[in-house]
Amino acid sequence: GRRNLIIYEEIGLDSLLIPSWLSNDAVVSTDGYQFGIQAGIGTSGNIETLQPAQTLFTRPADYRCLDFGGNGLYLPASIANRKFKDNSGNTDFEEANLFYQNRRKIALESPDPQVIMNERMNFPLDIEDMWLSADGGLLPSKEAEIREKQLLENNLYEKLGTAIDLVWDSNSEYGVTYSVKTQYEPLYEWPLKYGKSIAGEFMMYISPEKLKVNGMLPNDVVIVLHDPYISDEWDKGGSLGATYWVVNPKYRVFGLPANQIAATYIGKHPNGVDGYNEIVEKGCALYGNPVRALWYEANRGDKTRAHFIKKKKAHLLALRPQFEQGQFLYEKNATQTGYVVGDKLAKLTLIDAFSDWLLSENEFNGIIYRNIELIPCIFTIRQIKQYTLAGNFDGVSALLALPLAIGEQQFYAERKSKSSAISLLAQNLQKKVRHGRYI
Repeated sequence: GRRNLIIYEEIGLDSLLIPSWLSNDAVVSTDGYQFGIQAGIGTSGNIETLQPAQTLFTRPADYRCLDFGGNGLYLPASIANRKFKDNSGNTDFEEANLFYQNRRKIALESPDPQVIMNERMNFPLDIEDMWLSADGGLLPSKEAEIREKQLLENNLYEKLGTAIDLVWDSNSEYGVTYSVKTQYEPLYEWPLKYGKSIAGEFMMYISPEKLKVNGMLPNDVVIVLHDPYISDEWDKGGSLGATYWVVNPKYRVFGLPANQIAATYIGKHPNGVDGYNEIVEKGCALYGNPVRALWYEANRGDKTRAHFIKKKKAHLLALRPQFEQGQFLYEKNATQTGYVVGDKLAKLTLIDAFSDWLLSENEFNGIIYRNIELIPCIFTIRQIKQYTLAGNFDGVSALLALPLAIGEQQFYAERKSKSSAISLLAQNLQKKVRHGRYI
């Protein structure tokens, strides 16, 4: 049938808001002309499925909505409070704003960050306050929002990466070659766009040729971060595979783009987990088969581990560190691979370390940037922007291991340096003993 009015209540709770809205566009139209109205309403602080509501609100023209300065109609807490209205419904903005600013000053004095977050979320004064959630604020969402806008300008996000097809080639140096794809469909949207393919693409942002040192590709030039998915069935389970090849920060001294994403593979392979793992294997070969560089969560990575053992490439799997009470500790002579995140506290510690990495400064072409400002993948940026503990954020889950990998690398480098110093001291002592200086 056709309807004059369709109202969606609490749109922040509707994960299918966008497909519903687009489908019902025909319900309020006849012969392509709209005669009826769709209205979506919701309350800040009651937004569990953030992206659909935010997309509809911030891109009204795309969804045939009224545009109020580039957004939907937003009413801050100061306007909604009847206490500051006269008999005609006019708001005393000066008094109302002062009232809520005083509330925020009190909330800011609390040592618990959730206090100010809940104040902003439940009594929003700016549009950005609406997009907070109960577990929000764990990652730098505002910086991610700025980066998203940069990537959206002139569709920059479509120009930074190159979709490539990886092919085994025994005649090449590392056993694999690639060709540039002319037809491709990487994952840009998050949450995933209704009806779109989830196969994804292998996207190259920095070619291996640009990562050579003295004409050679170091065997640890990248750190590979992999979040596996479990279900082989194409339409089962909400999890995607997400793998990142990140330029090792130790090669900054050689002028390489340290801490930058060299490649990504995000999606769900039509041939299941085995098909996905083979692409990861090819990606590792593309960047020189980096030794002990593939980081994955051990409790969900049985098929990943089995694949690389079967292919006689277990040496690519990163050895297991210990992760305990927020500290990175390392076993001597470790033989197990993959890392384990035991409890919520351990995960929060990883999240905090990753947040610090995102905001850490990084020099590129003589200019100081923060790491988040150099992320080329808009899918990843959107996951960082919307990240909550309750959601399924595969890209972020993969990248959480990055500070752990960097920390372990620094630990072993320091231990090797100390070992070398002790060895040198021992050699000097032996020389002095041989010359009769010590008895």
